[in-house]
Amino acid sequence: AREMVNSNVEMIKEFAKDPANTIGAIKKEVVSLGKCPICKEGDIYENGKVYMCSGALWKNEGTKETPKWKNEGCDYKIFKSSLSKFGKENIGKLEVKALIEKGKIKVKLISAQQKEYEKEVEINEKYGIKILF
Repeated sequence: AREMVNSNVEMIKEFAKDPANTIGAIKKEVVSLGKCPICKEGDIYENGKVYMCSGALWKNEGTKETPKWKNEGCDYKIFKSSLSKFGKENIGKLEVKALIEKGKIKVKLISAQQKEYEKEVEINEKYGIKILF
């Protein structure tokens, strides 16, 4: 019986050598919008409600039950809704890409009186972006 078990273990090991036969974490295709303007090493990519640097290094300093996450890498991010209080619903990928390439871009905003106006937005290390008034 032991020989059969060993034989089966060897068969499974051989089978698992082929990546097509294993199941791992499904990696999402990450599209870079450009190099991080702050650390210059990571890439900016879309992640849910933010555009963030791939140089972020999250570590759990708590427990599995009560996690306490801390970023020990690059903390640069732009929240998609950063300009929502200025009448712009979301910042789009093309705008972020242009912002990274040029350092600043013009965006259309809407005043409290519902009038459309344009302002320049630039990269800001602390807040992601900053409106130039």
